[in-house]
Order: sequence, then C-alpha cells, then structure tokens
Amino acid sequence: MTQIVTRAEATALGLKRFYTGDPCKREHVAERFASTGGCVACLRDQTDEWRRNNSEKLRELSAEYRQANLEKIREKARQSYRANRENELARAAKYRRKNKEAINRRRAIRRRGSPNIIREERARHYYAHRAELIEKRAKYRRDHAEQERKNQARYRRENPETVRRKHAKYRYLQPDKTREFGIARRARERSAPGKFTPADWRALLARSPVCYYCKKKFTRTLRPDGTLGPATHDHVIPLSKGGANTPENSVAAHLSCNVSKGAGSWHPVNGQGLLL
Repeated sequence: MTQIVTRAEATALGLKRFYTGDPCKREHVAERFASTGGCVACLRDQTDEWRRNNSEKLRELSAEYRQANLEKIREKARQSYRANRENELARAAKYRRKNKEAINRRRAIRRRGSPNIIREERARHYYAHRAELIEKRAKYRRDHAEQERKNQARYRRENPETVRRKHAKYRYLQPDKTREFGIARRARERSAPGKFTPADWRALLARSPVCYYCKKKFTRTLRPDGTLGPATHDHVIPLSKGGANTPENSVAAHLSCNVSKGAGSWHPVNGQGLLL
C-alpha cells in the first residue's frame, strides 16, 4: 500500500492496514494495523527477536503441532505441490544442482547409519510404482542403447566375480528358464544354416592361440577373478540374429568375453560395434 490512508478511513473501508507516511517510534516508515495502530515492521522485528531467543521452545512447539496435525499438514503439502508442480520441480532441481555435494554426503551418512531402513524404503517405492519404473528403465535403455552396451561391458570387465556369482545364483533359482535357454540354443544351432563339426572346432583352436576379442592367451582353467580360462565357441553374428553355424562365423573366445558379448553384435572388450 503506497496511498496515504488514515486509520479512520481504513476502518470505514474495512481495510486491515493503513499507511500515513509518518515514522513510528522506532523510525519505521511502514504500514500499520487498522485494529491496533501498531507498526507492521515493528511486529516483524519483535517476532524475529522472539524466535532467536526461544529457538528451542519454538522447535518443541513446532514438533508438537506437526505430531498433532500430521495428516492435515501432508494433505496441505500435496495440494500445494499439485497446484505448483512445475515450479516445485524446477525449485528442487535448482537446489540439487547447487547443493550436490552436501546432498551426497547426507545420503551417504544415512545409508551407513540405516541400511535396513533404506532397503525397506526402496522396496516399498519399487513395488508401489513397479510398472512405471520398469517402463521408465526400458525407455532409457532404448534411447541410450549404445551407451548401455558400453556400460555393461565395462561393468563385466571390472566385476567378473560378481557377475559370475549372479549368473550362478540365477541358474540355481531359475532352473526351468535355464533349461529353456539351453533348449532354445540347441534349436537355433539345428535350424541355423551351415554346419560346425568337432573337426572344425579343432581346426579353429589350432589357428586361434589367443581370444578373438581380448587378444589374450587361453589357459587350462579359469582364474580366480573369472578372466581368461579355456576357449569357448562363439558366433560373431549371433544365431538369434540370423548368423550361420559355420567356421566362417565362428571364433574362439574366453568364457567371460563370450558371455559379455551375449547376443549382441558389439565388441565385449571395447564396446564398439563389430564389422559384420
């Protein structure tokens, strides 16, 4: 309010505040309350001073109020968020960018202090939004397919023991699906064009002293970290993608390289596409 209005005029008009342009006893040139004549700026200063001098009591009162009106507070927050969703998202994103390190530190402290609670919260969130999260993850993989392949190849190289344990656990927990994969693999070999005999495999080994992908020598057994090991048969163009079961489409590779490549047409070591 910038227009000069007396207290009597404000009361007659039903206004809650008035402004005379004259300073109060604390030299504030500000609006005043029509009901009491008190200065708005003075009341603000007094409130701030009380808050500073009674911070502990204020926290206790706030905690008591929140506990007594928890559902009411949550509903009000939900309504405010729905009404201002875009602004709230922008504000939250700005805060995260500005305070990234502090947020990461708080999250790390909470994870170390309450790992079970964190796991329970994540599980509840996942099952409450399972379909949405699965679709979101699938969309991300479709939109970033090449980067995903490189990330997976790097993870397998850096965590061979973890990958091997996960595969072993899956085979133990899903024996039916594991058998289905084996049956499907053999069916693809039988239906694929061409033929790869034991003699072809011996000839391939004779001319393949190193892995086709990582260029490292074969060993009789797997190393403790899951790398190297004996040679395995791999199709450069996967049978599932129309590749032929022939010597020309066959290479010798370590098991870790073979598994990393999977049914893809990309290099399991450097993540680059293969020349097919």
